[in-house]
Amino acid sequence: MPKTQTKHTQGDWRIDGQFDAETSVMIVADYPDFDDLIVVEIEPQLENWSEQEITNIRLMAAAKKLLEAVKFCRSVINANGPFEMSEKLAITVADAAIALAEGRA
Repeated sequence: MPKTQTKHTQGDWRIDGQFDAETSVMIVADYPDFDDLIVVEIEPQLENWSEQEITNIRLMAAAKKLLEAVKFCRSVINANGPFEMSEKLAITVADAAIALAEGRA
């Protein structure tokens, strides 16, 4: 898999704010030379945050770490093989997920 230049916001992403009624929360990045660079600001669809909205925001905040983890797992499998059919399938699934995250799918 070819190396691609990172286009997403650098730094560790985290949720900033509380899931209080009618209050927005932000996903921010710890970015060199900046105070909490805002990745995205999100408001609840209704007056109160639903459990689904909260879960979706947690997933969005974890997206950068998840992408890094998938790339790492792919590189570990690829470094020693892949030998088994399950490893080949894991590489295929990882490649598809990485392409989707990087806007290539």
